[in-house]
Amino acid sequence: MIHNTGYLFNEFLAVEAGYVNLGQFTYKATSTTTTTNGSYKLQGANADVLAHLPLFFDGFSLTARGGLLYAHLKEEYSNTGSYTKNGLGFKYGLGAQYDFSPAWGLRGELENYHLEESFAGGADMQLFSIGVVYRFGVKEEVIPEPEPIVIIKEVQIPAESIVITTPPPPAERIVLASDALFDFDQAKLLQQGQAALKKLAQNITENDRLIITGHTDNVGTEEYNLKLSDKRANAVKDYLVLQGISSEQIETEAKGESEPVADNDTDEGRTANRRVEIIIITKTK
Repeated sequence: MIHNTGYLFNEFLAVEAGYVNLGQFTYKATSTTTTTNGSYKLQGANADVLAHLPLFFDGFSLTARGGLLYAHLKEEYSNTGSYTKNGLGFKYGLGAQYDFSPAWGLRGELENYHLEESFAGGADMQLFSIGVVYRFGVKEEVIPEPEPIVIIKEVQIPAESIVITTPPPPAERIVLASDALFDFDQAKLLQQGQAALKKLAQNITENDRLIITGHTDNVGTEEYNLKLSDKRANAVKDYLVLQGISSEQIETEAKGESEPVADNDTDEGRTANRRVEIIIITKTK
């Protein structure tokens, strides 16, 4: 049985501390003159560093941990009585986690517990566990009533560099905050994001051409962020196609972290850089 609590620094790193009870181990030793029955009971406290590696599958991540263990060992023997010891050890393990909401997840781990030589003879014990993860302070998604599209800024821009005509057709750029469309590090549209895009689709005509561009902050590698921005741009395209807009009217681009609009050294700046831009070009009849 394991009970842990901890602090999540970011999507990659956390610390955890808790109580562990590895239960009772029994054994039987027989010699030519006597038979000895014995048992071990082990419990203690641990402090770990926990690393997460998000996968490309929505909600899945791999975990690795390492830490220290302070343990209380009780030994009982049928012919000599019982003894107790306290000592140190270390632990490490690997696992996998699936987050089915921002606050709740399911984690499976295989851990190895090593007790020091002077304490328990250098014993190693393995434990496989499946547990529930709950993140305090994370609010579950509440689907609000549909509101006007979440827009950071909306401006009229020249379209000469996009479509060369005389005169150039009017173009409109809409910048949508990724945090309003997707969960962090995900490419699956939230319901409130679907509601915003559905409202946008109602104003698109068959004479319009759309260019959808995905952008990210600089958390993670350039390659990973480029793939994430591509998946997000195509997720927006796919949903607009479901609303009746022809796929031939839509182009997608992925910029990753290459075109920030704010400082990536602050939370506010990274939030602004996580965005999806939609340029709507209206063809003249």
